[in-house]
Amino acid sequence: MMNPARAALLTLLLLIPLITAQGSSTVVFRGHVGAVGKGYAIVWIEEVLKGPLTEGGVIEVLRSRGSCSGIPHLDSVRVGDFVEVRGYLETTCCRQVVVLECGGHYLKKLRNVLEAGIRILQGCGSEIEAGTNVTFLFFVSRDSNVTITMERGGGDRTLFKGSLRAGLYSISRLDDGPVGERRVCILAESMGESVISCCDYKAVSRAEKGSQPEYRNLTVKVVTEAGYPVRNASVYVDGVFYGFTDKRGVLETNISEGVHEVRVESEYYRTALAKSGPGLVVLKVRVKAPEVSLSFSPERINGSGTVKLVVRRLGGADISIRVKLIPFGDLRVNTTEVVGVPPFNATLEVRGEGKLVASYGKITAVLNSEIPERNVEETQTSETQVTQPLTRTESAPPTTTASTPASTSTSTPTVSEGTATEGGELPTVGGWIWVVPLAVGLLIATFAVRKWRKVRTGTSPPSNGGSAPD
Repeated sequence: MMNPARAALLTLLLLIPLITAQGSSTVVFRGHVGAVGKGYAIVWIEEVLKGPLTEGGVIEVLRSRGSCSGIPHLDSVRVGDFVEVRGYLETTCCRQVVVLECGGHYLKKLRNVLEAGIRILQGCGSEIEAGTNVTFLFFVSRDSNVTITMERGGGDRTLFKGSLRAGLYSISRLDDGPVGERRVCILAESMGESVISCCDYKAVSRAEKGSQPEYRNLTVKVVTEAGYPVRNASVYVDGVFYGFTDKRGVLETNISEGVHEVRVESEYYRTALAKSGPGLVVLKVRVKAPEVSLSFSPERINGSGTVKLVVRRLGGADISIRVKLIPFGDLRVNTTEVVGVPPFNATLEVRGEGKLVASYGKITAVLNSEIPERNVEETQTSETQVTQPLTRTESAPPTTTASTPASTSTSTPTVSEGTATEGGELPTVGGWIWVVPLAVGLLIATFAVRKWRKVRTGTSPPSNGGSAPD
């Protein structure tokens, strides 16, 4: 019988896919990329092919960090690209995102033509109270000269005119005209092409709005801890994307009465949250530490030399960083730290044997400096040649081989004990043959001399049959 705990776990595992399927739905849509960050893209929804999405809206597309049976097809997209997206629509308490998870999901480019679009924050066809600020969201797919105009009963009005890079933008303007119909249009011109897109809405009096929520102006100002403005920060109100801050770090829009959650995100700064109602809200953000990689070129040297510390920027703020240099062993380096704005290279002079560690936060790189073993052996051999004295060895006994020159050694010179000829040859076997006759001759000569001396002194023996005295 199955263990009850194991049975409950098995049941839970079987139910997880069903629960997940009920909590998310598949959507397919097309639109232009308004912003690209690490792991996400913001897409302007222009054509909904499947799922509960609204055309003219803006949504984040994320790549899932969880495990999956397949890998979603992800084209390398840039701001302004026209893309088609297929993924899961996930809704939290205050925001919607599209998550790319499995092999059937994708984010792919479709074409690269000049396109532009514009809408008001509340959506085209909405009613806005006259005399309040109106936030306009617009995009261009290529670098263009852009003109935004408003047609109204009191005369046309130019809201913006200038050159813009491809991307998604927002502006806020006071609708100070009379009540009535409004048409706001964007004209984009690039490389001889032009395109126009328009959005209609209606400005009404407060009495005409009746019981509809009353909107008030909200000004979001994003600054660093030092007080400098942060441009191009993404602003969300209650999880809905409202636009980007301008060069002053400001986004102006309208929100209803009450307390709302304002969230600010930026590529270079940490996310900031605040609770606010209509009025001015200032959010201070902390700079994200730049993401870098460190490496040495070359990674190994033979005792000393010049190396490069290569610092590459992977993300984060475009600010200077300080890389510490820590030597180990007998290694010496001409500095203890380098400072620069990534990416950059630093030239270092290194001497001695050991290791050099470059450190920035938790990122490190190691340089190894070693004296090769063959160099040590060569040095020791050279010293032996200079300091080792000559040695004497016992001469070998004579043999019957032919005479050959004596061999010499360059590392340990030797001198044989014995007599060498002027030409440097050792005595041969033939020289030893004359020694015996010479010795015999000397012996005979010695006996002859002794006998001669006895004859002269009369001590010689009697001759011819004489006998010796008793």
